[in-house]
Amino acid sequence: MKSRSTVSVAELARRCAEEMARYRRRQSYDPRHCYELFRCALVRRGEEAWAALYSQYHHLVRRWLGNTPGNPDALVNQALAKFWQALPPDRFADFPTLDKILAYLRRCAQSVAMDARRQEEWKRVVEDSLAPTQGGVEQILDKIVGEQLYEYVTESLSSPQERLIFRASFEWNLKPSMIAARWSDTFTGAREVYRIKERIIRRLRRDKGLKQLLGVDDEDSGNNE
Repeated sequence: MKSRSTVSVAELARRCAEEMARYRRRQSYDPRHCYELFRCALVRRGEEAWAALYSQYHHLVRRWLGNTPGNPDALVNQALAKFWQALPPDRFADFPTLDKILAYLRRCAQSVAMDARRQEEWKRVVEDSLAPTQGGVEQILDKIVGEQLYEYVTESLSSPQERLIFRASFEWNLKPSMIAARWSDTFTGAREVYRIKERIIRRLRRDKGLKQLLGVDDEDSGNNE
C-alpha cells in the first residue's frame, strides 16, 4: 500500500470496499485499507473518511442491532456516534488491527441496542402501569434501568431521607418496617417511612419530565391525575 499521504480517501474507500467484498466471499483479503480509512476518520477527524466508513459499514452495524425496537437508521447513527465519541485520536493506538476496531464498533452497537430495549420496556411498563394506584407506580420504580433514567429519578428526590428510602425500597426491596429498624436514628418508625415513600410515588406520578424522558405523554398514560 502507498504511504498514507499519497492515497486519497476516495481511493482508500474503494479499496476497502473491494477487500470487504473479498472477505464476504471468504477469500483472502487485505485489511490495511479499511484500517487506514478508520485512521483518517478517527485520528484526522476527516468528514470524507467518516462518510466513507458510514457507507461501508452501516449495513453491518444494522445487522448487529438485530430486531432492536426503534428507527433502524437512527439506531445506526446512535451506534456510530457512540463509537466516534468513545474513540478520540489519542485512543486509536489502543486498536492496532481492523478486527479490534470492528469488535469495539460492535460493542457500541450492542450497547445502543440494550439501551433501546430498556427504553422500550420502560414505555411498556409506563403505558401498562401508570395508573392512580400505588402498586402501578411501584411496578414502574421496581423496573428502573439505565443510568439516565436512574439519575433523573434520584435527582428529583428532595432530601437525603427520600434518597435513602428510594434506594432501600426499590433497589434493595426492603419493607418500611425493615427500613425503620435498620435506620432507627433517621426515622421514627415504619409509618414515617411509608409516608415518605407515598410522597415519592405521588411526585413521580405527576412528573411530566419523567414521562417525556420515557417517551410517554399524558394521553398515553391515561391522564390518570
